[in-house]
Amino acid sequence: MSTIGNIGYNLGLNTGPIRRLVFTLTLTDAGAVNSLSLANAAAIANWRTKFNTYNHAADPSVKFVCTPLVYQAAFPQADATTWNVEDYVRKMRNAPSDVEFHLLDSSPYILQNFSDLESEVLSVYFVTDDNKVIGILDGANLVPFPLQTNSLSVPYYSPAGYETGSDNVFKFRLSSGSDRNKAVAVEITDGSVSDAADFIALRDGTGVITSPATTGCVITTRITDPNPSAPATAIKMTGMAYTEITFTMTTTPFTVVSLAAGASLTEVSGVYTINESALLTTQKVYTPKISKSGFDIVCGTVTVP
Repeated sequence: MSTIGNIGYNLGLNTGPIRRLVFTLTLTDAGAVNSLSLANAAAIANWRTKFNTYNHAADPSVKFVCTPLVYQAAFPQADATTWNVEDYVRKMRNAPSDVEFHLLDSSPYILQNFSDLESEVLSVYFVTDDNKVIGILDGANLVPFPLQTNSLSVPYYSPAGYETGSDNVFKFRLSSGSDRNKAVAVEITDGSVSDAADFIALRDGTGVITSPATTGCVITTRITDPNPSAPATAIKMTGMAYTEITFTMTTTPFTVVSLAAGASLTEVSGVYTINESALLTTQKVYTPKISKSGFDIVCGTVTVP
């Protein structure tokens, strides 16, 4: 028996304009699709956890990275390719599904860091100015839109002129245009797309180790990306709490050591002194791991004399 499918009742999809994009690897190292459940996507704490996935995490492949605020994000419409001969029309293929957005007055290093993503297999969420995250409905999960491999195009830095500011246009193509017809939006009820404390962009940095001892060491931090307007001035990570650093032994039994109290850690302008009696074991090597929101610091090892 033949039938025809139902079109359904139109409930619409009401969202504001796109203000941020959130990128992730399409698959984790374990082969799972990077996503959030519909329930978890409604709480900003779950997004912060994804943003604050550090390079020393057990599985850094689950990390989400967000853009600065974007402008004029759009899905340019294109017609499907058709073959027309007199009154004969045949659809050959669907139109590509391109996306473009603008970053205004961005730092040049943002573009460089963005370009490092061009060779990755990526997916993307879109976050609107009314705090709704647009993704694909997949059962009970909100899945990001897969990008066509190598389609992300990052421009070179565009300086401001006399009459226009610095305007940098990014483009990419979705892997499947039909994914747009599976779009749903989940509202983040306790966060704001315009708040950098909610949509956290990790800053890369290093920690240089000196004065190793059983009582600890000295860690001098430095942020990798310079201040473009003052490149000679080193930027340090400040404000780390004693609970935000651990030391992991590099050999069996891979002991993880934490500081006992705030008095064990002192800071002077991004230089941290760890001093706690019998903290580390002599003749062992440790990797300091810093878990401070907003920073992704890679430290050297501590070889205890």
